[in-house]
Amino acid sequence: MKKLIFSFAIISSLSSYSQSTSTEKKKESIPEDVAVFIDAQLTNSEVLKSIQPNDIESMNIVKKDTVVNSRKYKGQIFIKMKKKQ
Repeated sequence: MKKLIFSFAIISSLSSYSQSTSTEKKKESIPEDVAVFIDAQLTNSEVLKSIQPNDIESMNIVKKDTVVNSRKYKGQIFIKMKKKQ
């Protein structure tokens, strides 16, 4: 459980990379320049809002520039979901 809370804290810290024109920062948002992979499939960062924490088996955060499908990303989030029985 501590690992999961720590992972969400890292995700929140990634949101500081987003550039906002207003003085308010968006809460619980992932910047568009971070690639999100769920079960090895590139997905939209908005999908993270619909995921239940109990359904996550593991999560890894990589803060390294990469290019995926000719698009440059500043980081990656890899999520492996638990298998449904």
